[in-house]
Amino acid sequence: METSRQKILPHWQDIYSIFITCLSLFLLIGPFFLELSLPISLFWISFSCLVNFIVNLIDHNHIHVPTFGYKGLNTLFGLLLTITRGASERFTFIIHNLNHHRYEGSKEDWFWPGNEGEGPKSLRPFVYAFRTGRRFKREGKDLFKKMDLQFGKIKKAENILLITFLGMGFFLSFSKTLFFVILPWIFGNYFIVFTNLLFHKDCEPTSKINLSKNYTNAIENFLFLNGGYHTIHHMYPRIHWSQLPKMHEKYIAPFIKKELVLNSMIIDTYQRYFKKDLSKEGHYE
Repeated sequence: METSRQKILPHWQDIYSIFITCLSLFLLIGPFFLELSLPISLFWISFSCLVNFIVNLIDHNHIHVPTFGYKGLNTLFGLLLTITRGASERFTFIIHNLNHHRYEGSKEDWFWPGNEGEGPKSLRPFVYAFRTGRRFKREGKDLFKKMDLQFGKIKKAENILLITFLGMGFFLSFSKTLFFVILPWIFGNYFIVFTNLLFHKDCEPTSKINLSKNYTNAIENFLFLNGGYHTIHHMYPRIHWSQLPKMHEKYIAPFIKKELVLNSMIIDTYQRYFKKDLSKEGHYE
């Protein structure tokens, strides 16, 4: 009996992945059937945005190490992730696995940190997301055509699901769809793109050890499925996320530049882009 359960869910830690994904779905559809006051609505939307970002991390993990032991269950979970994050699960596979993990922060990487430009620091994360998205469309056409031959049917199913989900939402309430569905979708997808800038800016794409920053904050890594251990993920992308801290301590921590191992991703974001005493050159204390 134990063997059967392990085959269905090879890593028990993915109970968290399933729970968060289901929670995200509830946060998206719940407001259509509940009467929420303005303060509760604001909290609901904010919490849903955070959960949607975590769902994007779950999708990232799922395309590297499938959550379930059966292909059919993984396909169904991919469709659920498509609905909850508002974007194709197969699209993530193409732009992340087939491009980012190949070029790892270099100029050929669509997620290249240089996409942020040289404008005001507080605006660069948004410029980065816009330019990165534009690179997907401009430089990925040939790759998308090739992958359509392999994933055309599942991508079509994902698009039908998204259109149906949105259509039902707009039918029930345009305003609720806009604020309780589309806004968390945008937030979650934007921040999963932004993390690539945070991880790879000021690093060495030609180095297997120093190609990215790492964040070791225990609370953040609990919430974000050990997403702070980024270098070891690039080195061993087929390793399940639950094993990353131990692997980081063994293969990365003794060798990486100390300035590339930080505590908090949230604090680093604030200091790097929003702290008032940032110098014009973009450096911070």
